[in-house]
Amino acid sequence: MKSRVFMRGKTWPTARRALGTLLSVALLSTTFVVIDQGANRTWSNATATIAGGNATIDATGSKLTITYTSTTGALGATAPLPTMFTINGAGSPTAVSSVAISGLTVVLTLDKPIEKGKTVTVSYVAPATPDAATTNNAIQDSAGLDAVSFTNKAVTNSSAVPALSTITNIAAAGTSIVLNYAGSTLITTATNSAYTAPASAFKVLNGGVEVVVSSVTTTATAVTLNLASPVGQGKTVVVEYTAPAIQVPVTATNAAIQDTAGNDAISFTTTTTTVTITNGSTVDQTAPVLSAAAIPAAGSTLTLTYTDTATALAIAAGQIPTAAMFEVDINGNAGTVTNATVAAKVVTLTLSTVVDSNDVVKVT
Repeated sequence: MKSRVFMRGKTWPTARRALGTLLSVALLSTTFVVIDQGANRTWSNATATIAGGNATIDATGSKLTITYTSTTGALGATAPLPTMFTINGAGSPTAVSSVAISGLTVVLTLDKPIEKGKTVTVSYVAPATPDAATTNNAIQDSAGLDAVSFTNKAVTNSSAVPALSTITNIAAAGTSIVLNYAGSTLITTATNSAYTAPASAFKVLNGGVEVVVSSVTTTATAVTLNLASPVGQGKTVVVEYTAPAIQVPVTATNAAIQDTAGNDAISFTTTTTTVTITNGSTVDQTAPVLSAAAIPAAGSTLTLTYTDTATALAIAAGQIPTAAMFEVDINGNAGTVTNATVAAKVVTLTLSTVVDSNDVVKVT
């Protein structure tokens, strides 16, 4: 028997096929009818198509479901590969760990939950060459016709996973950091401290040096990290949180930042999130740095000028250097410092010997 394809009044002969064989033809953006004369059957175009952009994230934030329509009634059982999908706008890189087909839906399991309130899109790259077989890795109908690629399809985000919204500016004392989770109702320390995040779940870096988190206080919308020592003025502060393993099913029985329904907040580090930290600490932890040394015209003193985050060097008793702390070399011979005074950011050493402009002077 011969099979023919009719499209807009044109007839294209095809190779002879055995009785009852289905001829599948796939052309993008074209509607056509395939007639198998031997079996006397007719099929309309069965290419699967996106059903109104219906893509959703469930309450756990870990499942993204894409719904399709297909004239054959179901999608093919052979699923596409996880690498064929890209998730964008989740706040941090999110990968697809597995793909499952269920009826007319494609269910993506994500490597970590997507947070509440995030704007998310999903993209899919179909095989470069359409394949009418049902065994290739693709979104396809039960007849083997592949669905086309799509880019940045909007996703309805129904996740209930608490999202870090802001970090309150660090106060002048520098002894606490407040993490805000606006839009969620967290389990509080006062309600049940066993189901809040412990201090050991956090790491704080103060200019690259770790500061111990001595305790954590959680309210309905914020988590406060109480530090054993302050962060310093002008220091770069980094906060990291390591969440426990995700509980399936979701229950409020673990030690974590979580809402009252048991949805855990995800791990984060402020070096990769869009949430920023403003360090308002006024605690001076930067040592003065020598910027210049000079001998005035009189030749009897040597001045050392320093740069420092403070407005002036310390001048209180017991905080200024003594003359004995300095050594002076004049033309290879040891000199003597008889006095040391501090004013603003300048240390002035009084020399026992007057030097002139030709002398080579070194100070230690």
